Amino acid sequence: MAEKKEYVKLWVSYRAYFKEYTPGQIGNIVLAMLDYKENGHEPEFDGEERFVWPAIRRDIDAASDAQEKQAEANRENGKKGGRKPKPFSESEEKRKNPFGFLESEKSQGKGKGQGKGHGQGQSTARARANETDFELFWAEYPKKVGKAAARKAFDKVKEPVGTLVDAVKSQKCSEQWTKENGQFIPNPTTWLNQERWADDLTPKIEPNPSPASVVSMDDIDRMIQAAQWAQTQGGTGDG
Repeated sequence: MAEKKEYVKLWVSYRAYFKEYTPGQIGNIVLAMLDYKENGHEPEFDGEERFVWPAIRRDIDAASDAQEKQAEANRENGKKGGRKPKPFSESEEKRKNPFGFLESEKSQGKGKGQGKGHGQGQSTARARANETDFELFWAEYPKKVGKAAARKAFDKVKEPVGTLVDAVKSQKCSEQWTKENGQFIPNPTTWLNQERWADDLTPKIEPNPSPASVVSMDDIDRMIQAAQWAQTQGGTGDG
């Protein structure tokens, strides 16, 4: 019997997931992938890694199921003495199923309704990918109100999640978003529907210290001279 392969697929498409994470956080995610594949251990992330983990876990489960089905088909075919099926191709699977979901999870149409079913399957895959992207956006946005409405508005946005997150980070430091304890921060749904990520807001200007609070060397010299003069006058009075 051939030795069982033990590996975890690290898709190139994960680069988009990892864009918003530090190298340390990416390392935590990769180690969690290895632990989950090896012993089924579910990680307990405290940081932002928890937002991307559900999508990666689904990829691992889907790939494992596909491999097991292919191995079972090969064993059954071998018992019958027939020609073995075409070897399992990871690249082919990824091309046909880029989000790593099982075929049974897609809507499969036949005959007249086949095109419609295929479109539904693609929509499902996009929706699940957007779920992770939305959580990245939601974690960054400072005004957390109307999450359900914001989720619907987010699905209509075509901009990459990295563009949205970068815009939020920049606008959080603006004059408009920081004055009066953030009173003028728009609701996330409004921000998305009105494409406010393109706003060019004025950066917050920190006030310079007032001249009265700055002590120069001349001021220090005058204070020293005044103190010395005061001591001289005090000594003269005692005499």
